[in-house]
Amino acid sequence: MTKPLVSIVTISYNQRQFLRQTIESVLAQKTGDVEYIIVDAGSRDGSMELIAEYDDKIDHVIAGPDQGPADGLNKGFAKASGDIGYFLNSDDFLMPHGLAVMRQFWTRPQSANVLLCGTWMVDQQGVPLRELQPTARGLQSLLNGTGQMVQQGMSFKLDTFRKIGGFNIQNRTCWDLELLCGLLHDGAAVAFLHDRIGAFRLHGESLTSGAAGAKHEVRYLADIARLCQEFGVKPVQQSRLLRHLKLPHKLFDHLIPSRMAKRFAADCVSHES
Repeated sequence: MTKPLVSIVTISYNQRQFLRQTIESVLAQKTGDVEYIIVDAGSRDGSMELIAEYDDKIDHVIAGPDQGPADGLNKGFAKASGDIGYFLNSDDFLMPHGLAVMRQFWTRPQSANVLLCGTWMVDQQGVPLRELQPTARGLQSLLNGTGQMVQQGMSFKLDTFRKIGGFNIQNRTCWDLELLCGLLHDGAAVAFLHDRIGAFRLHGESLTSGAAGAKHEVRYLADIARLCQEFGVKPVQQSRLLRHLKLPHKLFDHLIPSRMAKRFAADCVSHES
């Protein structure tokens, strides 16, 4: 059997209403150089029955309790045999050209260890809300609020991932951010592409929407403070307005929603960005 180029891990827990789209968005692009792994932490909403429908197309299914999302991802990547890692939550989905973008980049000789691409933010029904582009160029901008990373646009060399020990399972709020911080701190070289390869879904039960409440926000701020201390970064939050001024296409998207809708529609059917 040929070694996979890309190993994709999806963590799943009681999100059956979105899970089919997640799975099918990967399987529609899956070829022999792609390995797909699903980790379910003990769903009770029929997610495991849905996953079983794709049993012959999913390479590994890991089921059982874990210590949180970061632990689930570590379990998934422990099974991975590919060179490149990518992870997609069970309420998100991969854009139709997502794997083609990763394949085209990672099959070329690379000095980069991490690839950061753009994504879409969509609502519960999958309607685009805005485009998200990674702007963090280093630890300073990543942690002080002047830049951002987008999890659904990030892929990385798995040997680099394993070198830093994977995800911190104690982090329950921003495990993806901490992973990128760890990679950067270890000297990983980062490449950027504007292609929007994934979609991040904002809905009533997502952490980003505030579903976990004030206690989650307190834990998140504590995690950011801890990371700033660990990596020697002074936290300086940048205003939302200034971020928008640095990315003027976002302002145009708010003023002329049809511009964004046309880009999203093109991304749904084409490799062209």
